Amino acid sequence: IAYFATRKIRSDVLSRFGVSYLRNAKKTAEDLRNRFGVSSLIAAGVFREAESKSPIFQFSNHPILLPIFRSGKPIFIQGRSFRTEDGHFRKYCNLASVPVPSLFNLDKIESLAPGTEVLLCEGAPDTMILDQEGFQAVGVIGSSGFKAEWVSDLERFKVYLALDNDTAGRKGVEKITGLFHRRNRPVFLISLPDGVKDINEFFLTQDRSGFQKLISEAQERSVDLCATVRMLLERAADRSGAFSYRELAERIYAWFESNGGIFAVDKENRCLLMFDRTLYQIDNNSPFNALMFAKTDLIAVQHQGKIMWELLRNLCFLRGRRESNLSWIHTNQEEGIIYINLHNGGNEILRLKSGSFEIVPNGNNLDRILLKTSDKMEAIHLDPSSNPGEAVELLRRLMMEPLACEPENKFFICCWILTAFFLDYTTDKALLKLSGMTGSGKTTAARILSCLLYGGDRVESATVPYYYADASRNPYLICDNLETENMNRDIIQFLLHVATGISKGKRKTGTDSETIRESANCLVAITAIEPLTKPELINRTYDVEFRPIFKQTGFMQKEHLAELIRHRSRILSGLFLLFSREVLPGLQSHRQEIMAAIQQYHSQHSKQRVDSFLTLMVVILKALLKKLEPGADRTWEIVRYWIQYQSRLAQETERDTNVAVYLLDGLAKEMIAREEDFRKEYYLDFRKVANGGGEAAEISFIASARDLLMALQILSKNKGFKLTFSNTKQLSARLANESSVLENAGWRRERERIVHGVRYHRFTRTLS
Repeated sequence: IAYFATRKIRSDVLSRFGVSYLRNAKKTAEDLRNRFGVSSLIAAGVFREAESKSPIFQFSNHPILLPIFRSGKPIFIQGRSFRTEDGHFRKYCNLASVPVPSLFNLDKIESLAPGTEVLLCEGAPDTMILDQEGFQAVGVIGSSGFKAEWVSDLERFKVYLALDNDTAGRKGVEKITGLFHRRNRPVFLISLPDGVKDINEFFLTQDRSGFQKLISEAQERSVDLCATVRMLLERAADRSGAFSYRELAERIYAWFESNGGIFAVDKENRCLLMFDRTLYQIDNNSPFNALMFAKTDLIAVQHQGKIMWELLRNLCFLRGRRESNLSWIHTNQEEGIIYINLHNGGNEILRLKSGSFEIVPNGNNLDRILLKTSDKMEAIHLDPSSNPGEAVELLRRLMMEPLACEPENKFFICCWILTAFFLDYTTDKALLKLSGMTGSGKTTAARILSCLLYGGDRVESATVPYYYADASRNPYLICDNLETENMNRDIIQFLLHVATGISKGKRKTGTDSETIRESANCLVAITAIEPLTKPELINRTYDVEFRPIFKQTGFMQKEHLAELIRHRSRILSGLFLLFSREVLPGLQSHRQEIMAAIQQYHSQHSKQRVDSFLTLMVVILKALLKKLEPGADRTWEIVRYWIQYQSRLAQETERDTNVAVYLLDGLAKEMIAREEDFRKEYYLDFRKVANGGGEAAEISFIASARDLLMALQILSKNKGFKLTFSNTKQLSARLANESSVLENAGWRRERERIVHGVRYHRFTRTLS
């Protein structure tokens, strides 16, 4: 106690750290032999073997014992000697032949919150004096003894490095900072005053406020990057001084890391920097150029700038974190964890898992999850006072009630938009078409969904290239007023690209051979008056009709959207808690059960291609109903309505927009109207069956594909339209593929006979 008092370390601190003193080392060694046996003591490192001598007690000349704890139990001992002035003994002595397993005092800081300031110093006395003065600290046993794997023990903290002010300490600083930087972790360097050997010596003459000033200076040095760059470039101008562009690049790289920057490489090998809530591509582009100009005074078109840009890309590629899919959301399906970028000022993300959620730093978290921003989303401020019941009630009042559609479809739209937080669970993404005449409320619905998810009205008109770019960055996209005249090939390909989850490949700009793939992971809503016409889109698009009769009385759009935005964070906070309690637990098994039920009871429904997506909607619906309608489970009653409603609209749309149905109906009308003239002009015989009133009740004819194509060509010429079929194979394939649509439209196509290898079919149309 007297010895440590000379170093200003109090006895209560020694007790707290478990520091012990061997009053009689010889007696202690004898007691240990009797209790454990020499072989066990050698294995533990307490004794060491010696040539031509009996095993020696390791701490005979180092009676001050400094233990390292794990979970409250000692796992390692370092001994300290009193007699060091004559050089006869080493100052410290560790367990023999036992590697140091941990940092000194690590046991105490493991429970600290992420982002806490932690000082990494050298040795136990420095650690103890820092702890005594109110700082969180850990010590490395020997300046060169820091191990690479220990970076992971400290990566969630804000680490300040304060080793001894000597040659060994400076080498240790270089080693440790290198290990941190290779793991993409920042570390701040504390500089002790000249003449001060270590932290313990600093506190012999200084107090806590003096050391706090050193910490502040370490932060300030990390801020003045421009001065560092200017200083190094001045060395470049002086040919007598050593200068390396690599050294300059290393300093810039380290500065960004020390100030919260994260370097990453995506699956397309693009080098990226996440800094101050923004994701930059390290290349000659305006955002990154502006960042570098602001922080370093370097300009991309200058010689130094060109070299720095290239070196930073190289360093990032060699050291940067490998990221397979950077998005505003990330899902670990195996563990059932969803990470959501909150887009708040603290650059935080939500870690949502079964039973709970927590806020963690973006990139600098234990799971090493890095999320980019959605450029449309406003900050989500998690409200700890919000609860699922209140949130769902606000959701019902502010989002569902104003929707001008049936009550069941209000649930449908609500569940569809909430799947935005579960997009990684399914490849297929069902499109949503908000249908209705002008003034029906469909665009208002798109705005409501936007305000809930984004915190603002993001309904806009755009080009197809914009759609592709937007779909890769944001969770929700509105294609407003997408009518038939706008539905060109590029639009159709984009919508199928989103619905099927297929990546779009294209050549990388500025290269001759490199390619990149764009992936869309978003929800797309279409507002339109006219129906979709392509079967491949109809089968992947949910359609909801909006009608003025369902409009909310006294609804004022601007004021209502403002209120929704005002309560958005509260709604989402409660929903996140609901998701953790009711959606994520057993999510995959519940979806499998739902899928089995859909396949059993609705095996032929029209939207089978997006059943995987539907299972997510059903799980969300069940969770919402538990809060809105406690005690009664109407889940499957509402789901049956959804399926029947969508099937009815799909059948009507396919029948009314199908080209084959349109053409065959045109022939039938010609047969009824022209009778004998039809037979002569179209070279096609038919049979008409009349009802009791003498009106045609059924029309039928027998034709080969060639006969039918010829008749349709004549029809197209007479009626002045362009025939979409150019050969018999194309016509036959379309008729075979769309037999169910023809049947729903009242047509039967049955094989009649084969003559000289030519197939003839009977076409029968039942008339109303």
